[in-house]
Amino acid sequence: MNSPSPLLQDFSDRLSPMVVKEMRQGLRTRFFSVAIILAIREINRLRALAISSDSTPSLTDAKLS
Repeated sequence: MNSPSPLLQDFSDRLSPMVVKEMRQGLRTRFFSVAIILAIREINRLRALAISSDSTPSLTDAKLS
């Protein structure tokens, strides 16, 4: 089985135990879950917008044809 990278493995050793505890508690909150879901939705919306704008011909392309 693959072990985590050394950077992730030593993560809790590099920070104070109180900081690690607070971070873990924060990750369990509803606010964090909602924020992540909204961020992922926004990223996907922006990606879809970028893809759709790339596939439509621009005015300069239409004039060249």
